This record gives sequence, structure tokens and C-alpha cells, in this order.
Amino acid sequence: MYIREQRRQRAFSRKHPCSLVLGPQCVKLVDVSTSETQRQGWLGELEHMLLLAILRLKDEAYAPDIAATLEDRAGRRISRGALYSTLDRMEQKGYLTWNVHPSTQERAGHRRRRFAMTARGMKAVRASYVAIQELAHGLGRELNKEPTSR
Repeated sequence: MYIREQRRQRAFSRKHPCSLVLGPQCVKLVDVSTSETQRQGWLGELEHMLLLAILRLKDEAYAPDIAATLEDRAGRRISRGALYSTLDRMEQKGYLTWNVHPSTQERAGHRRRRFAMTARGMKAVRASYVAIQELAHGLGRELNKEPTSR
């Protein structure tokens, strides 16, 4: 009986791809997203912070400077590996691009990657920023209160 039920659920799922089958019940999932940002997912906290740091640095957005801005402005330290893997992931998502700058004597022949935000990245960071502001609107008094212990 259990195998027959599983086959029935799989058949139903193939016919109705927007449905989620849970045991004998079926829950209809509705796609209510309208913006491109929602379809591809919201920015994570680190992605949001990195895009803001790149925006702040403008033409001087090199990885060490991005990490320093993140630490100075947000108090968040990030390892070199986490920084580069996140920057690479954001490039794959189309949020930023980078180009290589020639080496200098002080860098002992090592070239530098300069990062720049794309229009898609600007749209994503703007949508995330607006969503956070809308959510926090009117909560100034609550956010400034000392937390009570529970």
C-alpha cells in the first residue's frame, strides 16, 4: 500500500509541478513573486554588505579594500577565502564584474582585480535596501530600547 501511494504522489507531482504532496494531502504552491530579484532569491546579508562596500568604494573596489570597508563600517571581519568565494558567486549571479589591473612594483608583479557593480547588482541591492527599510519603518523606538531579559 505504501509503494502504491508513493507512485500516486509522484504521478500527481509530475502533472502538477507547482504542488507539494504531503502524505494524503496536497498543498498548492502559488508563485507570487513579481520582480526579478524575488525570482532569483533575495540577497544574503554578506552579499548585501559586499555590494554596498563596492558601491561606496567606486573605482577603488579591490578585494582588500572591500574587506577593510566591511570591517571599518560594519564591524564584520571576513576571511580571504570567504571574500573571494562570495565575490565569485556574485559574479556568476550577474551582480558584479571585475577586470584585471596591471601589476606595480610595490605588488611585486601581482595583478589586482577591481570589482564593479552591474545594473543587475544595483537593482538587487536597491530592492534589498528598500525591503529592509520598509520592514523597519516605524520601529525606531523599539529598536532603540534596551532589550529585556527573558
